[in-house]
This record gives sequence, structure tokens and C-alpha cells, in this order.
Amino acid sequence: NELAQQVAVALLNMPRVHPAAKAGDYAGWTVPLDYQSVHELFRELGLPPYQDIGKFTLEDAVSKYRYWLLSGLAFLITMFVMTTWVVRLNRELQRSQLHLQRQHDLILNSVADGIYGVDLEGNSTFANRAMYEITGWSALELIGRNQHDLLHHSHKDGTPHLQQDCPVYQTFRDNTPRYIDDDLFWKRDGSSFPVEYTSNPIRDERGQTVGSVVVFRDISVRKQAEEDERQHQMELAHVARLSTMGEMASGIAHELNQPLTAIATNAHACIRMLESGDVDSERCADVMERIGAQAERAGEIIRHLRKFVSKEQPELAQVDLNELVAEVLVLIRAEANRAE
Repeated sequence: NELAQQVAVALLNMPRVHPAAKAGDYAGWTVPLDYQSVHELFRELGLPPYQDIGKFTLEDAVSKYRYWLLSGLAFLITMFVMTTWVVRLNRELQRSQLHLQRQHDLILNSVADGIYGVDLEGNSTFANRAMYEITGWSALELIGRNQHDLLHHSHKDGTPHLQQDCPVYQTFRDNTPRYIDDDLFWKRDGSSFPVEYTSNPIRDERGQTVGSVVVFRDISVRKQAEEDERQHQMELAHVARLSTMGEMASGIAHELNQPLTAIATNAHACIRMLESGDVDSERCADVMERIGAQAERAGEIIRHLRKFVSKEQPELAQVDLNELVAEVLVLIRAEANRAE
């Protein structure tokens, strides 16, 4: 400023003999070679041009960096909006997934048939409520364990059911669905029950097989109904045979009467020969042979009758048609003779 300039001019023009120079022991004033100390003094005293150093106000910052501040604010607002949108979208996705999972569980647990899945190692991965109720296994006991060892380990006669023969394993090995109409599963208490089931491969989004899903049904009631029906049919067949026997009674009696009459006649003839004392061994032997043949004939008729009216389960076997026709002729010969 003006005062500083006047002081500087006065100092530079001050002679050595000036009282002020003598009092300050100054030889004189001149222009310095290094202004560093001068700048430091001005900075310390807050003199121009250092009077405003260190004073940086908010207005200065806004004025100087307003474009950066506006850009940063716009970025923060954009990030806030996007973050809010992503959070909301994630919540909606979670709600949708939860809803789908509940629907999936509801549908799965509403099915009366047992349903469970296995991975490529044969371990159970999921199951529905019917599966637990039918087999008696809980989720903790079933999930993660080998399903073949728990459910399908033995045949009905107690012989081991080999794992490589299990249709469930074969399904994800050859990617071929299977339907088994009569098999055996085992419960937790060690009892078995008949089942029919389907086994289908499970594929991921790339089409790779990752396991199989089994849907089975307890057919104990159906099997019992089939057995009851079979017994009922056997009873009906037995009643029908008895009815037929009643209708054939006269013919059968006549058929039995023939060998019995022959036996009685030959026996009396043999007795008369013995009583007369004129015994011909050859004639007696011939008579006895005829008696034996007629006895066998009567016995054969009785055996056929007993077999015909028995309640035993019929057996499937190969037969000689000629023998079968001959046996039938024995039973209907009397009826045929009367018809003639």
C-alpha cells in the first residue's frame, strides 16, 4: 500500500549518519538479493499479498468446484434411486420365490401318493408329506441318506435287492422313465408293503441328468381286494362244481355202480368155485384180476370227483389232451349212454 511504499523509500534513502540509522546501528538499506525472508515476514504478519491465505469459505468452494459438486450430487441421487429400485426388486423377487415355494410345497404335500427325489449318488434330496406318513421315516432320517438302503434293500423273500438292479438307479443311468406295477418298499418299523411307482429322470437347465424323482402308491388295499376277489371266484367255482355234481349225481352213481357190480359178480363167482371144491387157479386168478381192475376204475372215478369238488387253488400245468378227454368221458359216460 502507499504507506509501505513511503517507508521503503525513506529507508532506502536514509543516510548512514541519520540519527535513526545510528540508533538502530544500521549501515544503510538496499534491495535484498533473496526475498524469502521478506515473504515469510509478510505471510506471518498477514500483509498483502498474503492477507487472505488460509481463509477458504464455503462460497469459495461452491464457486470453484460447483460442477464437480453438481456431478457428485447427481451421481449420489442416481445411485440412491438405483439402490432403492434394486432393493425393492429383490424384495419382490424374494416374495415371489417364497410364494412359489409355498405353492410348490402345498401342491407336493396335497398329493396322496408318496413323492421323493434322489441325486446321482442315490441319496434322497426331497420328499413330500405322504412319503413320511406312508414309510414312517422323518425328514431328518430320510434326506441325505441312500434311499435304496432304506426303502428298497430286500425282496419279499428276504434276499438282497442289488442296487444295480434297482429301477430308480437305472432311470438316471440311461435317462429312461420306468413304470413298475408290483414291487416292495420297506417301512421304518421293518415291515414291507406292496407298491406301484414311476421313476423319471430329473434334468437341469442344461439338459443334464442330475437324479430322478419317484412317485409311488401303496397298493396294499388293492392287493387285498384282488385277493378277496380271487377267493370269491374260487368259492363261486366251488359252488358251481357242487351244483354240477348234483346234476351229474345219477350218472356218476350209475358209473360207480358198474365197477362195483362187476366186483360183486366176480367175487361171488370166485366164492362159488371155492365152495364147489373145483378150484381152477387160472380162472380164479383171472377173476381176481377183473376185480382189481374194476376196483381201480371205481377208485379213479372217486379221485376225479374229489379233485373236481375240492377248494384248492387250480394249478397251471401242461396236460395230455388225450388223458384229459378220457377223464371227462369217465364222468359223462353214463349221461352219454342214456342220451343214446
